[in-house]
Amino acid sequence: MHYPPTKYTTETISLAIPFPVQFIKPNPHVWQNQGKLAIRRGPFIFAMDSVDNDFNLSDAEVIPDMYLEEEITIGGIEVKRIHIPGRVKGEEQTLKFIPYWSWGNRGFGDVLVWCKTG
Repeated sequence: MHYPPTKYTTETISLAIPFPVQFIKPNPHVWQNQGKLAIRRGPFIFAMDSVDNDFNLSDAEVIPDMYLEEEITIGGIEVKRIHIPGRVKGEEQTLKFIPYWSWGNRGFGDVLVWCKTG
């Protein structure tokens, strides 16, 4: 049975749910990640990548305290990039993190989820 075409109207609904940044400690049984942390905002895990950070990622240490957010576009999609204070080889440096799902195809380089913390 065929129904007559129906005209639909579209409405846009915006929903803003504040998700604070969380610094996650590893499971104590995973010895490879001891002394490190991961960064989560809402359902997303964030990662540091070489495209946004011009240093060897394994030399960086996160200082889990304050953070800033900025909106950037990756692959035509708006995402939040998080700026977190840190150190690279003892020098203060702002570390930039993007949602892990968005790091692919931005260029050659490394990506790091579990970061050293001081």
